[in-house]
Amino acid sequence: MEFTPPYKHSQFLTLFSPNAKYVASYHLAQEGFTRLHPSNSIQPHEDGGQGLIILRFAATMDILRVIEIRLFRDVLPTITEIGWSPDSTLLLAACATTGMILVWSVEAESFKAVIQVPGILTGPSSLAPPSSSSGSTPGSPGARHTNNNNNTPKPTTIPGLGVHGPGATILRGVRFSADSRHVLVWEEHLLRMSVWSLESRKVGSIQHPKATAQSAVTSYSVPPFSTLGTTATTVSSSSHGGYAFSVRADLQYVAMVERRDCKDYVAIHATEHFWTRPAIHTFAVPELMDVEGVLWSPDGRYLALWENPKMDYKVVVYSMEGRCHGVYQAQDTGNVGVTGPVFMGVKSVCWHPGSKLFVVGGYDQKIRVLNYMTWTSILELEHTSSINYGAKTVLWRESDTTAASGNMPIQGGVEYVKVEQPAQVPTVRIDTHKPNTKIGVGWCDFNSDGTLLASRNENMPNVLWIWSLAEQKPVTIIQQQEAIRVCRWDPSTPARIVWCCGTDRVYSWRADPNILGGDIEAVPVPAENFEVNSLRWCPEGGSLLLLDKDLFCLAYPFDENDQYTVHENTDSIFASR
Repeated sequence: MEFTPPYKHSQFLTLFSPNAKYVASYHLAQEGFTRLHPSNSIQPHEDGGQGLIILRFAATMDILRVIEIRLFRDVLPTITEIGWSPDSTLLLAACATTGMILVWSVEAESFKAVIQVPGILTGPSSLAPPSSSSGSTPGSPGARHTNNNNNTPKPTTIPGLGVHGPGATILRGVRFSADSRHVLVWEEHLLRMSVWSLESRKVGSIQHPKATAQSAVTSYSVPPFSTLGTTATTVSSSSHGGYAFSVRADLQYVAMVERRDCKDYVAIHATEHFWTRPAIHTFAVPELMDVEGVLWSPDGRYLALWENPKMDYKVVVYSMEGRCHGVYQAQDTGNVGVTGPVFMGVKSVCWHPGSKLFVVGGYDQKIRVLNYMTWTSILELEHTSSINYGAKTVLWRESDTTAASGNMPIQGGVEYVKVEQPAQVPTVRIDTHKPNTKIGVGWCDFNSDGTLLASRNENMPNVLWIWSLAEQKPVTIIQQQEAIRVCRWDPSTPARIVWCCGTDRVYSWRADPNILGGDIEAVPVPAENFEVNSLRWCPEGGSLLLLDKDLFCLAYPFDENDQYTVHENTDSIFASR
């Protein structure tokens, strides 16, 4: 594995563009405020802070463009979110605490749009945007427009829907629409999703979008158009959660769950005009009392919806026309918990790449595999602390010593020992009397060809399970010394999965027909004080984005037989600052 030099960033806000050509990162170069004491109010600097959004070519890491943001002067105390448009021509940056969103074009440097979500400022006079940007709307990608007011370029300011009290519209989520010409904003407390057009400068809204906060969509088919929901922690919904919203793989339709009159409805919108026209179809979901989430199948034929885990363990499958194809409800086995039987519902979900299977991870530490013919469970995979699966299942355990013992060659100073079965893996004690107990299958996902399924059970945070559906049991179980933060399958190599544990190493496992249990690597990052807290694959595979709290770099996995060349990289622009 080869690495680029490390580059600075802040708040883990670095991500690939959907077309894999660019890497965007945000760096807080200078704080825009001071606070002498925690009880004192924030005092902005006279010059304001300085934030930098840096666009790089992903192949060489050469700098394409540097966008400077004068914090507080731009009415932005900081940046909390960045996101790419699906066509990779636009980039947004948002501040959730002020409701300010800035949009730039990659190709047309003169274009800049400013969106002020109402409720924070009292009127346009309170907005003080910079005077170094052009007032335009991207009628077509790369189009340039000029302003005739003394040839002084000004940003496009899109008016809001109205003025509301302070704090009423803290941003809960922001992302581009599927057509890349609208910005979707989920607003806190107002229970609506506003749609801001970058072409017509009009604003529409969809009322009562359904919020979710209990389960995680972990399917690899979810488009990574934004950093929303992707942080340095494990892949699970935070207390703020998201909204029940899913885009079909062809980007033609959007499914939204809406709450009206104490009932849940699914609204299907065409992405080309879904904010100017009503939904093309709306249907109720009487099988569920409180819909928690919705997810299109990769082939676009089915919509999977599931119940709030506090209510029941139930999954229903619909077509976009509103026809119910199947209902699955798990039975309470009463075998989970330490102080008594506990039965909660769905915690994580993912589709098989071929849309033939739907996998549900539950709070009962089991994975249930539903088939598309009958939508019933054809296989249950249980995460148990006692490991005894036979000779074809290998339990690798990371050793706490670097002394070689002949079990697995040392990789990056880490030795993996093959453990004889039966064996025990460590678990976290489940206290059902405490809120937000770490329990259940918090992450599960297929590899790109659907032959292997990886999972992580939250009360076994140090253990990675890799299952074979053909064998109906795990082929490899990997036990780490530290808790696993993030796991990701390689989109270009189905047999490879990588993960990180908050250490200075990146770990990878690859299926090898010549090695029982596969091949494991633990490669140290050649940078000082670099802890890998999160990682993301390039959409096309081939390179891996490694994220530290203050630094990031790219890694290039390769095999011994591969001829892979890493391009020369330019020095960081921060070296001269």
